[in-house]
Amino acid sequence: MSDREKNSIGEVRMFLAFLFSIVGESESQAIKEVFRLAEILSVTAGDNVRAEKMNRQGSTIVIVLDGLVSGFLARQTNHRTDIWLGKTRSVLINDGSLQNLEAFNIEAIEDSLLMLISKEKLEVICQTYPVLNRLFAEFIFPATIKSLEYHSILNKIDHPANKFSYFKRAFPKVWYSVPIRIYNSYVGN
Repeated sequence: MSDREKNSIGEVRMFLAFLFSIVGESESQAIKEVFRLAEILSVTAGDNVRAEKMNRQGSTIVIVLDGLVSGFLARQTNHRTDIWLGKTRSVLINDGSLQNLEAFNIEAIEDSLLMLISKEKLEVICQTYPVLNRLFAEFIFPATIKSLEYHSILNKIDHPANKFSYFKRAFPKVWYSVPIRIYNSYVGN
């Protein structure tokens, strides 16, 4: 078996473990449908997922199945503004509102496994398989709200030292892994 085949099997196992924990193993048809609609990306540390990949399906839900990533806006002046840190089981809903002025990209800080799925397509299959509503109710919306809460509080703190202190408390298992250039961009230094 080649390394690529082993990686693919590992990616599928990670995807299944994620969904089993939310909807249960007995919902195999619903899981197959999500797998059919989702795109699973293995991203090596330092590599980027470009905005075009996320915007081609309209509103895209990005779920970090494993790893650590930074979501950033890339401006034409080669300046970037990091606006999202995603660790395992983090969620971002890219509703496409950023695409007119800036391009939203994701950089893998660590080797990461991402699931991209169209919000609209997921909503449609939730009508066929109501158990998938648990993805929204128990996972996607709470994770998104928690992330927005952290970011909102961070934006209200005015001094860089205080932002750093809050960042360490909000992300205790992550802060030491974040490169200083991303941390500085994220907290607005």
